[in-house]
Amino acid sequence: ERRMFRPPFIQFYECNNVLIENVKIVNSPFWTINPAFCDNVTVHGVTIYNPSKDPKGPNTDGINPSSCRNVRISDCFISVGDDCITIKSGRDADGRKYGKACENITITNCVMLSGHGGVVIGSEMSGGVRRVTISNSSNPQLSSSASFLRLNVLSSLN
Repeated sequence: ERRMFRPPFIQFYECNNVLIENVKIVNSPFWTINPAFCDNVTVHGVTIYNPSKDPKGPNTDGINPSSCRNVRISDCFISVGDDCITIKSGRDADGRKYGKACENITITNCVMLSGHGGVVIGSEMSGGVRRVTISNSSNPQLSSSASFLRLNVLSSLN
């Protein structure tokens, strides 16, 4: 039996000067916005609503830059069933092989209404993460077990 994985909803790969602006995305099947190996990414004024109940979708993260440089996420509203923003840079041997850090990340003026974590660094970060700035952002109703900023370092040491 052949099994297919759920795809990211929006994924730019090895692109420069990416702009995602003033859109509303509802019920993404997996990670909602996932730029990978990109430079100069702007996500501005985006609303993401992936409810954690009916339809319930695991791994419905909001914005997941992976091994990207110069990323600005601003004025976004994110309510998801998993993490709101997750900064990644590869998993295990593949992440170390490519060795491309996610760096120069700015997150500002964002509301992260619900999710497991507001801004999560890792769990897939074998390529490294550098220079992350978070300002004027809030998490008024994250789940009681959630935290606004979470570092997942142990799972990336394999």
